[in-house]
Amino acid sequence: QQSAIMAKIQSSLIKEVIKSLAYSKKENNADYREHYKHFARLLKEWVYYDHERREELAWLLYFSHSDGKATEAMITLDDYIETNTDALKGLKHLYYLHTPSAKEWMTNPHIHKCQIRGLDVLLMTDPIDEYMLSMLRTYKEHEFANIASSEVKLPEHKEEWEQKKKVEKAEKKHKDFLGFVTTTIGEDIIDKVSFGHDLGDSLAVLQAGEWQPSAQMIKMYKAMGQDTPTIKKSLLINPSHPLVEQYMNSYE
Repeated sequence: QQSAIMAKIQSSLIKEVIKSLAYSKKENNADYREHYKHFARLLKEWVYYDHERREELAWLLYFSHSDGKATEAMITLDDYIETNTDALKGLKHLYYLHTPSAKEWMTNPHIHKCQIRGLDVLLMTDPIDEYMLSMLRTYKEHEFANIASSEVKLPEHKEEWEQKKKVEKAEKKHKDFLGFVTTTIGEDIIDKVSFGHDLGDSLAVLQAGEWQPSAQMIKMYKAMGQDTPTIKKSLLINPSHPLVEQYMNSYE
């Protein structure tokens, strides 16, 4: 099976399969979407393993997303780029969030910072999405960016500069309080504790580094009996939250 003839047959078959799927997606989209529900995981596995055709295969994918105004429940990566061009303000990013389901994202505190910027977010609801993205880092020169990451870069919004100044002022004033939170939780668990802006009504939020395993992935590791990596996260606290203000005042 390693002969040149078999390799040529394999290459031809792969091309024909991709060609057939692309034709179906373009010409019979309703049927394609129905079938996609059943073979989406296989396509994502294919994206993971096939470096040569990775972007070509990614064109075939659909994702849930956070834009409630959209008429379609799922969109392609090209749809995302087209509809978010203005909100991206020149940044070439595909913002995404790992979430257990297409419904649970609504309570995720990271979503607020994208909503105030008018940004849609791709919702990665399947554990295999994380594997796939570890290989599919970019699509049409747009880099995938996890909004739950401490390293994520978002477009600035009109009130951001003032909010950052308030946060910096609060961090200087309540430096001892932040140190108390760090030592109470434990430096072996938390990498850094700081105040954050763009948190909306959330009291606090945890951030991990880019491409670190998500909580969803760690649960899957544990379920399979595998050793889970130790991941230290950053804790962002909302200094405007009433409960945080109460804690800070009582600490002083």
